[in-house]
Amino acid sequence: MCIWADYVHSFQYGERWLAVWVVFWVHLVGTWTSCGVFKLAEYMGFWQKYRLPRDRPDMDPNLPQNRKRDRWAIFEQVLGTVLFVPMFIYLVFPYMQLAGVEIATEIPGIRKLSLDIVIMILGCDTLFYWIHRGFHHPLLYRFHKKHHEYKATNVWASEYFDPLDLVANILPGVLPGVLIQTHFITLMAFTLIRSWQSVNQILSYHITSYHIIS
Repeated sequence: MCIWADYVHSFQYGERWLAVWVVFWVHLVGTWTSCGVFKLAEYMGFWQKYRLPRDRPDMDPNLPQNRKRDRWAIFEQVLGTVLFVPMFIYLVFPYMQLAGVEIATEIPGIRKLSLDIVIMILGCDTLFYWIHRGFHHPLLYRFHKKHHEYKATNVWASEYFDPLDLVANILPGVLPGVLIQTHFITLMAFTLIRSWQSVNQILSYHITSYHIIS
């Protein structure tokens, strides 16, 4: 699609700031829309039979300590959306370009885009598993402990991390795309998928597209 390439070349603030702007909106739409969908589903009682039960007393979302943690997690998610994620992309984008991630070229066709997304999903899941497992090692768990303080997990727990843990959770979503030199727009399409996946997983739902429409 030459329209995209033309737009990149005409963007007056340069490719780096365009990447920051696009990532900001992708993260905003992907994460907050996913949170909104699951909060609405919870409020309306949808999909509850596909969710793991919460039987322990400390998993009651109405407990004062859990409500307090919700407020702090919402603040952190807002901070991550408007500051941390844009800053992270601003810092790493030049290195992504050096590694072969293109932003100013034609958007790939649907076949190439789909293949890259499949590879990124497999790579992301593999990296995330081993990184997450590594953070449960006694030497690293202190950086991961904060995330497991969330007992009554809800949509706000998806980005409730220590800073180092947050970076470690971002990397599996970026590194596979960098390694295969995917197009920047393909990486953004995958990021939307991962945003949904992250919120879904933290809520312990087992939902497929069939469950959504049935």
